[in-house]
Amino acid sequence: MNKELFNRKGPLAENEVKDLLKLYRVKTTKYKLVNKLEDLEKLNLKFPVALKVCSNKILHKTDIGGVKLGIKDLDELRKVLVQTNDLDEYTKFIDKSMKEMNRVLRKNKYCVIEVGDVAHKSQKLNLDELIVELSEKNNFKVKEILINYISSPKISKAFSEGAKQKGTKTNRCVIMKKK
Repeated sequence: MNKELFNRKGPLAENEVKDLLKLYRVKTTKYKLVNKLEDLEKLNLKFPVALKVCSNKILHKTDIGGVKLGIKDLDELRKVLVQTNDLDEYTKFIDKSMKEMNRVLRKNKYCVIEVGDVAHKSQKLNLDELIVELSEKNNFKVKEILINYISSPKISKAFSEGAKQKGTKTNRCVIMKKK
């Protein structure tokens, strides 16, 4: 248990609240944190499970689609974590996420969204261009886009069945400032 939580100002993530409650012997639901898809193999999960976004910056998880209930098995959990291979659905998800970011950020504060390049309908799509498009609509000004070219592409299943072999060749960090 991290005692720094007692001194920290601002909201806590759900797992941090549960850790504090456990200190006082208050029973809570069990949780496991997953940062990477590969981590799922190491977990000994008992299904069905719920999947929740875990962040002290996102207090209203259901508003951004950050809660999935009744996940029946590991295959379904993998699919939910990958989110979607539908560009319209992805755009709606990012738009909702940016609205929540706008709600929680103070004026003139910064945020970063990291995306990549993906194959979509036989074309390369740079997702930073989508973020730039949505930024103005969501009261953000793009300050900079940092592009990291990757020599060994990251595997991505997004937007194309064949993308599994190709992967994304860049990390694109869109740095935005709330207006």
